[in-house]
This record gives sequence, C-alpha cells and structure tokens, in this order.
Amino acid sequence: MTLSETLERISKMDAPTSERSTIRQIILPVLSALGWDVDNRNGTYEVRDEYQVSSLKGSGKVDIALMGERGQCACLVEAKSPSVNLNDHVMQLFKYDASNASGTICVLTDGLEWRFYLPREEGNPEERQFARLRLREDQIEQIADDLRDFLSRSAVVNGEAERNAVKALKLRREEDIARRLLDLWREMLTEPDRELVTWVGKRISDQHGLSPSADQVAKIIVATDAPSQPTYSSKPATPEVPAREGSKRQIDYTGYTLFGVPKPWQKGVGMWIDVVEQVYSRHEHDFLEKTKKHLRLTPRSTRILISESPLKDRCEKIEIPEMSVIFVYSDRKIIQFIELARKLLELFGHSASDLVIHED
Repeated sequence: MTLSETLERISKMDAPTSERSTIRQIILPVLSALGWDVDNRNGTYEVRDEYQVSSLKGSGKVDIALMGERGQCACLVEAKSPSVNLNDHVMQLFKYDASNASGTICVLTDGLEWRFYLPREEGNPEERQFARLRLREDQIEQIADDLRDFLSRSAVVNGEAERNAVKALKLRREEDIARRLLDLWREMLTEPDRELVTWVGKRISDQHGLSPSADQVAKIIVATDAPSQPTYSSKPATPEVPAREGSKRQIDYTGYTLFGVPKPWQKGVGMWIDVVEQVYSRHEHDFLEKTKKHLRLTPRSTRILISESPLKDRCEKIEIPEMSVIFVYSDRKIIQFIELARKLLELFGHSASDLVIHED
C-alpha cells in the first residue's frame, strides 16, 4: 500500500481510543510506508520504542526514535491519543537535551495531526515548529509530500529531512514577520498617529508643493487600501504587473501574449487556463507530479491548484483533446492568476516573460 493510500485509509477510519492504538493503527503504518523497517526484519532496530534519552531533569523515554545509519538518534516521535489536546504536551518534547541524543527533528502527533519541530533552533516551541499536517483537513497528496520530505527514511538518513525542515522554518518565520508587519501597518492606516500624519504631509508638501491639513492627510491614510499578505519562496521573484500610477481605477486588460502568440483578453481565469493547457501540452509526462508538489499559493500552503480529480475548492474543468481531463483552482483575483501563471511557466523551465500582459 502506498503512502497516499495509507493516509486515505487512516483519514476514513474511526479515531484511535488510546496512545498505544494511535501508534499501532496509524504511526507505525505511516512510518512503514515511508520506508522504515518497523518490524525489524533486517535486524537494524532502526525504529525503537520507549527510547531513553537524557532530559533536563535526568532522563526520560520517548515513544518512538528513528535511528540513522550509524545508530544515532535522528528523529523523535511522541505519540498521544486523539482525545487529548496536543497543546498541553508540546513542552514534553523540549525537556530532552537537544545537544545530546534527541535527534534533529521532533514530532508530536495523535495520528490525525502531525506537528514538526526543530529542537535545536532558538525560540519558544511555536517559533521552532516548521510544519503542521492535519489528516482530515488538508489535501492527502500534500500531506504525503511533506511526510516524505521530513520523515521518510531516505530523507532522514541522508540529512535531507533536516535541510528541508530548516528551509521550511525559515520561510514560516519570514511569513510570520510579514504578517505581523502587515497587521501593524493596517492598524496604522486605521488609526494614523500624529507622527505618520506629519511625515506624509511633509512628503506631499516637499514633492508636490501642496499643503494639506493634518485632517486631510489623516483621511487619505484611512482611505488607503492595505496590501495583501506577501508570500515567500526560495525561487527568484517573478515580475509583477505594474499598478496604474496615480490612479486607483481598475486596470483594463486588453490581451496577452503567450509564447509569442498574441491573444485577446479573457476573464482572468481564462488566461490562467490557457497557460495551464499550453504548459501541459509541452510537459505532459511530469506535469501533474510537479504541479502537485511545487505549485502553491504560498510555500507552505496545502491547497492543490491542479489535479486530475475535482478539487475541494472552487475549480474549473479542462478537457485537453487527446490528452487528459484536469481541474484547476479558479478562485483568485486577476493579478493573482497572472502571478500563478508565471510561477507555472518558471516551474517547467520557461521564462516569466513568456507571458506578457497588455493593458489599456
């Protein structure tokens, strides 16, 4: 049984009633599907239960330890029953001595929710959590991809899991900082303080020769739309469609050029679907595999945007002659479809400039 099939089966079964049944019914089957020898058929004891580790207060035992090739502890898994609140047990993971034998990755799970941490990083437990997977809420394929990245035997043993975890934590921290900054900026736009009003008024006066009153400047600030949440990626940023300077009216799109072929403008999702069809026709053999794994609204989003099956979110069906039927996510604004289309082009080695948007 594949990992996806195992996860699908688990998501539909009744929740375990105890910690031991969580381990037996969920955790061990998942680890087995990830390549771990849970039954010790090879005599390596690479999956050990009730593993003793040093603790800040002496010693302690962890439910499961995953061992590296040289017998060192590489990952700890602490299991709980789905009937308990995982928030009450997070600190249990961090009482172990991270500099000794607690492994580079720690996992807290009730089988239905999996929380991943880097214990050797700085900060409180929440700041060291790099992934959270929810079996009955998130997309099965995305959960499977993340489990392979962070917990498969091959990734853990060769160190790739830790590298993936460090990268994921960095992206999450960047997004958390951006989210907090955005919240502060929205608060400033809602209730601008005197210093901000004075600064904006002076800039207007210095650059445009106008002398607005403080009340006029404050009203302008309050009427300003806050930006959307920025996203981060390890890939270079794609060119953005420039906003119409000096005006807030909606941009009128007249058409676009894709792979050198000019086309009339359709609604935003129509352009997005056209790009999907054109890229699919050129890369049919690995299209679905790569888009499911790498094309996301945000780097850690669990939402699949392109699939051979109907998506849970709003989607449109594409019938490609003599090829296949696929479904694409279609609940975005025009500017976001443009960004997604360019991400898709770059994912398959094309240039973002292969899509040129024409404005009136």
